[in-house]
This record gives sequence, structure tokens and C-alpha cells, in this order.
Amino acid sequence: MSVTLAACRPDDLSGYIRANPEDSARIAAAVTDYYAIRSTAFRTRNLDLLWSTFPALQLNSVPQAGVNADADLYQRLQSLGVAEVRSDPQAIEPIKVFVNNQRAVAFVHGREAWMFPVGNNTGLEIRTVIELTRRGGLWIIEKTDETTVAEKIRTPPP
Repeated sequence: MSVTLAACRPDDLSGYIRANPEDSARIAAAVTDYYAIRSTAFRTRNLDLLWSTFPALQLNSVPQAGVNADADLYQRLQSLGVAEVRSDPQAIEPIKVFVNNQRAVAFVHGREAWMFPVGNNTGLEIRTVIELTRRGGLWIIEKTDETTVAEKIRTPPP
């Protein structure tokens, strides 16, 4: 099964500018790390790994809107019998990054595979907007907002 959404809406990023190559690489690395840690947490059935690394993602969860919805996704994957999640946040296009001083927004358009112990695996297209804050020279993920079926796709400005 593959899910693709077609409607798009540009994001209002007033005050943000496209990140320079150095910041873009660091932020893309932070986003890639998030997906790797999330996959490990799901596979090992240990969400504490995710929460200890990204504590802000445990707060202000609105699963029906795709906001900080990792715990809800984890529960759904468990109920479906998914054994492993493999994510490639840059499978479709590079992560697009915009910054405003110590804040950043990353637009992810990648692929995710849900691996079942027996039977067919499921491939999904992922579109997520991730908000980060720079603290002590590190980019920290503060919020994830996955596009849900009911939403229009958020796109970065040209």
C-alpha cells in the first residue's frame, strides 16, 4: 500500500530564510537522527528512548492533526503487528530548511516502510514539518507535524 496526497498549501514562514549549507546539513542530520531513534524505539518497543532524546515531542500531542503523534503511531503499529519501521526522510527529495535566528523549520518528503514479521510490507510517503531550536550549538527538535490524510500538504516557499 502506498499513500500519496495531492493538495498543497504554501507555509507562511515570515521572518525565516533558506538555511545556509552548513546549517542545512546540521539540521538535516538532526532530522535524520530523529527518524533513526524513532525507528529504534519502535523496534525495541521502548518509547522512553524517544522521549529521553526528544522530550518536547511528548508534549502537546494532537494525533488527529499529526502533531507530536509518535505515541499514537506506536500504538497503531503495535495493533497492526508491525515489527519494524524503516524511514528515509530524504528518499523523495532533500530536506528543505529555513531558519530565523535560533529557530528552524525543516520540510521532510521521504518514504517509510512498515515491516511485518510475515506477509507483505507497506510503503508510505511521509511529509512532515519539523520545528527545531538551536541550544548550545545543537539543533533540538521541538515539534513534528506529519501531514494527515485530512490535511493539505504543507510546502516550503519557492
